[in-house]
Amino acid sequence: MDNTFKDCYHSMIESLKRYQRAELITEKDENLIESLYTDPYEGSAILKSMLNDQMTLLIGRKGSGKSTIINRFQHEIRKSKDKISLYIDVRTLYSKSSGGGGDIEIDNAFSADEQTRFSIYSNFIKRIIEEIKNEINKNLFDNSRWKPKFLSNKMPERQFATQLDAILNASLNQYADISKYKTQQEKNKLSVEDTIGVSTGAKLSTNPEIGASTTLQETKQKSKEQEYSVVLKREFQIVNFADELKKLLASIGLKKVFICLDDCSELDKDALDIFVKTIVAPLHNDSEGFYRFKIAFYPERYSLPDIDRTKIDTQLLDYYHLYKSTGADKVEEQAISYVRRLLQQRIKCFFNTEDVSGIENQMFDTRNLKIDDYYKLLFQICSCIPRNIGKVLFYAQRRSISQGKPITKVILQESAEEQYQNDVEPTITREEFFTYKSYGEFFRRTQLKALMQKIVEKAKENKKRIGESKAEIYKNYSTANAPSHFLFVKKGENENYLSTLEINFFVTRISEQKDKGDIINKQLISNDIVVYTINYGLCQKENIVFDDVSNRKYRIERVFDFNKLIEEWANSSAYVKCQNCGAEYDISEWETIKDYDCFCKECKRQNSCVLERQQINTSANNQPNSTNTIFSQNNDLKNEQLRIIHCLYVESGLTAASIASELDCSTETINAYLRNDRKLRTEGYVVRNEENRTYSITDKSKETLYNNALN
Repeated sequence: MDNTFKDCYHSMIESLKRYQRAELITEKDENLIESLYTDPYEGSAILKSMLNDQMTLLIGRKGSGKSTIINRFQHEIRKSKDKISLYIDVRTLYSKSSGGGGDIEIDNAFSADEQTRFSIYSNFIKRIIEEIKNEINKNLFDNSRWKPKFLSNKMPERQFATQLDAILNASLNQYADISKYKTQQEKNKLSVEDTIGVSTGAKLSTNPEIGASTTLQETKQKSKEQEYSVVLKREFQIVNFADELKKLLASIGLKKVFICLDDCSELDKDALDIFVKTIVAPLHNDSEGFYRFKIAFYPERYSLPDIDRTKIDTQLLDYYHLYKSTGADKVEEQAISYVRRLLQQRIKCFFNTEDVSGIENQMFDTRNLKIDDYYKLLFQICSCIPRNIGKVLFYAQRRSISQGKPITKVILQESAEEQYQNDVEPTITREEFFTYKSYGEFFRRTQLKALMQKIVEKAKENKKRIGESKAEIYKNYSTANAPSHFLFVKKGENENYLSTLEINFFVTRISEQKDKGDIINKQLISNDIVVYTINYGLCQKENIVFDDVSNRKYRIERVFDFNKLIEEWANSSAYVKCQNCGAEYDISEWETIKDYDCFCKECKRQNSCVLERQQINTSANNQPNSTNTIFSQNNDLKNEQLRIIHCLYVESGLTAASIASELDCSTETINAYLRNDRKLRTEGYVVRNEENRTYSITDKSKETLYNNALN
C-alpha cells in the first residue's frame, strides 16, 4: 500500500465527512459534483424531484446529504438558459446578525429584550437581502458562460449592476419608526387576553412548544412573531423588493429563480418563523411562481408558517423513510445498495479508476469477510448517513490505511465506538454540544441522558433474558451473542419522547408496524409502533450485541417493548400542575388536559395547568465516564471554546477553515476565538503552527480538560 493509495483514500474520506457545504473543485478548477453525486435512488429520483417547479423540502438528520443534493441541483440549473439558483447559508448569516443593532427607531415600543431581538432580526433580514444580491452577482458576473447568455444581448453589464444596486438600496436603506405600531400592539395584546380569558388569573407555561393546544402564552408569542414580521416586511419593503427584482431579472430572460436555503434548522424556532414570514412566504406566495425555494431541514426542527403545505414536495432522507415504499423486506437491501454505490462512486473519482473491486480489496481485508459484508457493516454502523460513513472511515484510517494495512471488521467496530464517543455521546453529556433539539423538546439534556442510560440498562438485561430463554425464537442465542439492540414504542407521545435522541443518532428508526397485540374482550388489539435500533458504536461500548437477525418477528418480541420504561421515565421527569390550586397529574394525562384548554379537574379553571420538570440528580456519580469527555470543572471556558478544543482533540493540526467546517460555523468566528490575544492561546490551550497555519491543543488541554490525557 503506497503513499499514492493513502493520499487518495484520505481525499475520499475528507469529501465524505466534510461538514459545511463546499464546492468540490479539482486543481484544474473543475467541479466534481456531477462525478461524485450519488442519489439515494437509482435513477436519481431525488434530483429529479428537486428540478420540479415547486418548493421542495429536504428533511434529514445531520450529514444525510442535504447540502450535496442542493449542490448537485444547482450544478444542473447552471446548464439552463432561463433559470438561476441562489444559495443562502441561513445559519451563518443569522450568527453574524447578533453582533450589531439595526437602524430602527424603537422608542420604547418594545421591552429592552424585545428591542435586542428585533435588532437581531432586522440585521438578519438585511444580510439575507445582501446575500441575494451577492448570489445574483456570482451567477451572472462571475460565470463566463452566463455573461454572453444573459447580459450581452439584453442589457449592458454596468446598467444591470446599477439597477440591481438601486433595488437593493431601496430596500436596505429604509428606516422604520415602529413606535407608531405601539397602540395597535396594545390593542392586540388586550384582544388576545380577552380571547383566552386571562381574568382567571392563571399562570402560564414557560414552554409554549409543548403540545398543540393554544394557551395564552402561545397566542401572545404568535402575536409578537406576527408583529415582528409585519414590521420587518414594511421596513425592508419586501413586496416591492421582490416585484422589482423579478422585473429586472425577467428583463434579461430569466423565467425562474430557485433560492436554496441551507442550515435553516440551526435557527431557534422563533427566528425561523420570523424569517419564513418575512422573506420566504412573501416571495413564494406572491411571485406567481417566479421564485421557488429548496430548503434543507432537520427532522422535528422545521416550520413553515403562512405557506400552504399541500403544494410542497417533501423528501425525507433518513433511510427508513426513503425506502419503506419498496416493502418492509427491501428497506435494508436498498439502504446497503446506497452505501455501496456511494463509496464505489467516490473510489472511481478519487482513485481515478474503473477497477473498483481492486481498490476495495486493498482497502478492506476480504480474506475472512466478503466485501458485501463490509458494506452491510458500514450501513449498520452509519445508518446510511454519508458524513458518518466518512467519519468512521476516518477513524479506521488511523488503525489501518495509514499503517499500510487493510481495514478489518474489528477495526470498523472500534472506529464505530470512537465515532460514537467523539461525535454522538457529547450531545447529551456536555451542555456545549446540546444544540440539535426537537423544537418541541421539553426535557433537559440531563433528563435525556438519564433516559438513554435506562435504555442501555434494559438492553443489557434483554441480552441476558434472551440468552437464558427456552423460547423457540431464541434457540440459537446465548447470553454472549443474543442481539438486544432493538426497542419499540407506540406511535405518538412515546415516539415523540425519542425525537431528540433520534436526531442525534442515539437511536435510529428501522420500521413502523403493528406489535403482537393483546386480547381485550376476546379481541386481538394491536398497536401501531415504531421500531428503533440503538447506535452501533454505543452497543460496542456497552457490550450490547448488534447483529443480523433473519427473523423479522424477532424485533417485535415483547422483550423489546420499551413503552413502560419510557412512560415511567417521563412521569419521574415531569408532571402536570395546576398553577391555580396546586393539583398535580401524571404526564400521561397531559394530552387530554391540553385538549380541554389546560382545564384543571380540581378547581375547574381553564388555562391553569402547565407542564413542570422534576428535579434531577446531578451528583458526581451521575456524570459521564467516557474517556473522551471534556471536564467542565475548574475552567471558565465558553462552550464555543470547548467545542474548538474538542475538535482539535479528535483531529490535530487543522486550519481555522477546517475547524469551522467540522463545527458547522463560519471561519470568521473560529479566527476570532483563535487570535493570538484571545484566551485559548494566551492561556496555553491551543498553539498555532505558523508555517502551515494549523492549530493543535497543548498538553495543558489534555491534562486539565480530559481524564485520559497523558499516560
